Amino acid sequence: MENSTLTLQDILGIKFTWYDYSFFLLMLLASAIIGVYYGFYKKQQTAEDYLFGGKSLGIIPMALSLTANNISGIALLAVPSDVYKHGISFWFTYVSLIFVIFASYKIFVPVFAKLKTTSTFEYLKLRYDTKTRLLGSILYLGHIILVLPIVIYIPALALVQATGINLHLINILLCAVCIFYTSIGGLKAVVYSDALQSIVMIGALAIAFTLGVIRCGGIENIWNTSYENERLTLVFDLDFTKRNGFWAVLIGQFIAWMSFMGINQTYIQKCLALPSQKDITKVLIMFAIGLFIIGSLCNFTGLIMFTEYSTCDPLEAGILQKQDQLLPYYIMDIAKQLPGLAGFFIAGVFSAALSTMSGMLNSLSCTIFEDFISHRLPKNTSQRKISTILKLIVVIIGVISTINVFIVEKLGGMLALANSLSGITAGPILALFAGGMLIPKINSKGAFCGTLISVCSMAIVVLGSQWYQINGYITTPPLPVSIEGCPLNGTFTTKTNINITLSSPSNQVPYIFKVPFYWYSSMGLIISLVFGIIISQFVKDQKSKILYKDLFSPVIHRFLTTKDEESSKDVTETLMVNKFNEESNTEMFDNENK
Repeated sequence: MENSTLTLQDILGIKFTWYDYSFFLLMLLASAIIGVYYGFYKKQQTAEDYLFGGKSLGIIPMALSLTANNISGIALLAVPSDVYKHGISFWFTYVSLIFVIFASYKIFVPVFAKLKTTSTFEYLKLRYDTKTRLLGSILYLGHIILVLPIVIYIPALALVQATGINLHLINILLCAVCIFYTSIGGLKAVVYSDALQSIVMIGALAIAFTLGVIRCGGIENIWNTSYENERLTLVFDLDFTKRNGFWAVLIGQFIAWMSFMGINQTYIQKCLALPSQKDITKVLIMFAIGLFIIGSLCNFTGLIMFTEYSTCDPLEAGILQKQDQLLPYYIMDIAKQLPGLAGFFIAGVFSAALSTMSGMLNSLSCTIFEDFISHRLPKNTSQRKISTILKLIVVIIGVISTINVFIVEKLGGMLALANSLSGITAGPILALFAGGMLIPKINSKGAFCGTLISVCSMAIVVLGSQWYQINGYITTPPLPVSIEGCPLNGTFTTKTNINITLSSPSNQVPYIFKVPFYWYSSMGLIISLVFGIIISQFVKDQKSKILYKDLFSPVIHRFLTTKDEESSKDVTETLMVNKFNEESNTEMFDNENK
């Protein structure tokens, strides 16, 4: 039998037992039961109930739901492996996340809360025009279609490595359960299943962390071993081609997460589903703490794994074939000490994937309905029919994502791949909202054209970089590893640096393609905003647009020039009901006079 066909059961000589399978199946069954409960026994009477849970959701379940949505199987599996190979610098992603949540709360959330939009992309019509709104919605749809298959594939890969079950069978099972409870139960089913899955995920991480620390001889030994082998080394220079440079992770990931979370439909929709502003504040504080703790556990697990295999790297020794197999291998290895741990951890990984997938499906159904379908329906369309359409959208997107897994499985390096693909659209989408809320000078033509230029530019950069990597022109060697302690080999591998090194003909690779994925969202944001501002200065809208104060973030209100102080109507009511009736007598701000 070839090594490539061996499962971790074959390699480690242990089996996925009945209680391992039980943990896994119980988690799936519990999620399905929650969907049945909110789909049949606590039915949503209106589309708003389906999408916003009647604004009656609790603080703790919502905080757990947001945490679960933003810690996917990619984080649980790919982050520890990435830290194992490239060092601890990725931990600063979770430092940047604290600033992301604070910035979003101050800049973006107040605008959406004031306007009471169902889809975040409604804002783009109010600020710019219908064409720009549709462009933003299409980019968001493309982003989900690109990333969701990776979210599905990661946990399936872990279970395949642990059990040898067919990958596609697992994919179908995972997606079927998720589509089922998301489609019939709406946001309430999503939130409460997320809360359950978040508890499972945290418990699995905590147990694996505790066992790992004990097995490796304590935190001090882990820290010393990691330090001696450069896993704690940080690179502070400004070379933009260094994959794990400190500034690339801290700043680059700040922008990436601001797009992924700060203005994301899933995030904003859940914030607006809370009863009050105080509840939003409490949820976001708990959310930030939860993200930081789980992210830190994921990163430190990578150091534990390295300490465990510091003298016998499984990849270099030929035991494993792919980096993405490292964490499943480690979990199955330590599961010898605690029967059932492997199943519980795999259940945690699937919990992370289910929560992320369900959140994306629910928010995407809202976006697609509001931006592409609602205005085409008769005004007397029943709430029951609208709910049916929303459920059908969930099913269709879920099926498409399941099929796309067949493409994703041919690729490798899940963390880099996920960030790279999302980098095509993340920056441009963020620019639409950031430019709209913070830069009054940008008009609809500037926003639309700047976004298109940015998307095209980033597609070239991302796809070009992937092409050079696939063909071996760009490689990112891992930090030093050893096989000195392996039974059949006592040699060290060659020490390498974390700089990107290029194989011949490396000098022909353009500099832009050597920039790592951490910077993609920042590049997209800058390109979009720069071209948006320039085009807005030279190409005016055919019809002058009146800009209302509530369309801008409160952080810049003091800098706006008031054209008309008189206000006889509620601004929000004017915005949403009259859709910018320019004759309405409200407080307004004229873009062209600034």
